[in-house]
Amino acid sequence: MPIKGLDISSVRRLKEKFKSKGWDEVDTHDFIFDNFCCLLSFLNEREKELLIELTEEYLWVRNNDYYSLLIYGFELIAKSNLSINKVYILAMISPDDRRKNKIKSANKVAYDCMDFTIGAKIPFFHNVDFQLIHNIDSTLPNPRKMNNSIILMVDDYIGSGETALEALAELEAAKPFNKDKIFILGLVAQQKGIDKIKDAGYNNVFCSVIKNRGITDRFPIPPREDYLKMMGDIETRMGVEDDFRLGKGASEALVTMIKTPNNTFPVFWFEPKKVNSNWKVPFRRKS
Repeated sequence: MPIKGLDISSVRRLKEKFKSKGWDEVDTHDFIFDNFCCLLSFLNEREKELLIELTEEYLWVRNNDYYSLLIYGFELIAKSNLSINKVYILAMISPDDRRKNKIKSANKVAYDCMDFTIGAKIPFFHNVDFQLIHNIDSTLPNPRKMNNSIILMVDDYIGSGETALEALAELEAAKPFNKDKIFILGLVAQQKGIDKIKDAGYNNVFCSVIKNRGITDRFPIPPREDYLKMMGDIETRMGVEDDFRLGKGASEALVTMIKTPNNTFPVFWFEPKKVNSNWKVPFRRKS
């Protein structure tokens, strides 16, 4: 159905992007595509071109992609060739969310780590014992008895690195583990977040997919500044809060997991309340 304000050329280019990324074969293709077209209809020509261009680098990880990313992450850990006989699995959740008993995507990844086929697929882990830590206050191991053991904090996505540092600080406050015994595994991560974690002294960071900032790390200075201003103008019209400008932590992410991280450019997920109620977004955060 034709959408007012959207030219045929933009629709054609967007269709080509969807096809090249395999999105046209996803069950919810029509919903995502129609909302994307609606979004484009509220943008000027240069803004449309920018969003379609950014879509080239957009990563959409569906639920059935998680297992293969998890396996690849464990393969990266296996290449470290450490002597490990026990892995304590802990979901990487902020202390505030943990106190509120919020169910986060990190909980799913932590539970998936208990899949017995990990040892079957990766010989390194065949005889390794995996134990899921449910309560950080009472079920952590003794730091003095960690000779061939590690703590593995997991999440599906690492954005700015702030949540990871909060979770790591809580772990350190609970018991004095050596940092070389603490491993971090993210299915997808921003390079910016990885750098922040490593700067804090945690060097055992393993990520299946690493993403750079969508504009700053991709384009040369001209037109980089112009593109950032253009994105800022869109966000202003949408009424995006300051904390989420260019994505939380100015992450400039182009990622959707089971739920779109708020580190992603808001234009892809933020649903405006102060503008036209017909404004749609392709990767909204609410279900």
